[in-house]
Amino acid sequence: MKKVIMGIVLAVVLGGTAAYAQPSGFGIGVLWQQQIGLGNYGVGNSGPSLSLKLPGSPIFWAVNLGIGDNYFGLGIQGDHYLVYRNIAGPVYWYLGLGGWGTVHFWGTGDAGYMGLGLGARLPIGISIQPVNFLEIFVDAAPSLGVRIDFGSGDHSGVRFPVAGVPLGFGIRLWL
Repeated sequence: MKKVIMGIVLAVVLGGTAAYAQPSGFGIGVLWQQQIGLGNYGVGNSGPSLSLKLPGSPIFWAVNLGIGDNYFGLGIQGDHYLVYRNIAGPVYWYLGLGGWGTVHFWGTGDAGYMGLGLGARLPIGISIQPVNFLEIFVDAAPSLGVRIDFGSGDHSGVRFPVAGVPLGFGIRLWL
């Protein structure tokens, strides 16, 4: 019986933690991510992303497009914040659960190959809201997934697990 009561108390505390003052409405901004690989590297994209939060949806989205010499990549990620809690004043911390997906094309002709990736993320971060319409955030998102490469030689096959820790910094405007 004590375990049941403790479980209920824990659910109430965590449920109360999830009731937060997260900005509402439409959020749009920019996010810069840098991938830190663990072992078999290949989770998501590095560089600038468009950050979106649509009204009525609990998902924070980021879309990334990478174009370079003999390279094209498109990535998307979506995170749902499970906890968004005030630390002090305009400073909040958050913990979420999300996913990522990517498609990449490298090289040209017979030397080229394509990769598809899909996986899960655990974003942990700090959000500062100095005014109602502005949010500045920084996070780390340990990630795990699978990548399938289509090509020749070493550029072919299934890679599991692919793991990394994208480090992100962003600014979002709330309209």
